[in-house]
Amino acid sequence: MITLIDALNDLGISAVVTNNDFNTIVWTNPEEAVSKETLDAKVAELQAAYDSKAYARARAESYPSWQTQMDQLFHLGYDGWKAEIKKVKDANPKPEST
Repeated sequence: MITLIDALNDLGISAVVTNNDFNTIVWTNPEEAVSKETLDAKVAELQAAYDSKAYARARAESYPSWQTQMDQLFHLGYDGWKAEIKKVKDANPKPEST
């Protein structure tokens, strides 16, 4: 979950937030203060970007370790290794719009 701190960091603003609550923000530099709407929009933008990469995170967890992949290359050859990697990609397809 993307938080207000993530949004503030992305905007390059330094502040302290308690419990992800806009009303608790203590601005390090009050001149950098932004509206709740601005932060909410940034949180939504960052969350959408994060969500759009769910397939990539799932793939990363599913791929064998590099040591296992090297062993597969040795024992199965390049085509055998590619077939194993394709299984992971097929199980975690990249969305068409990404």
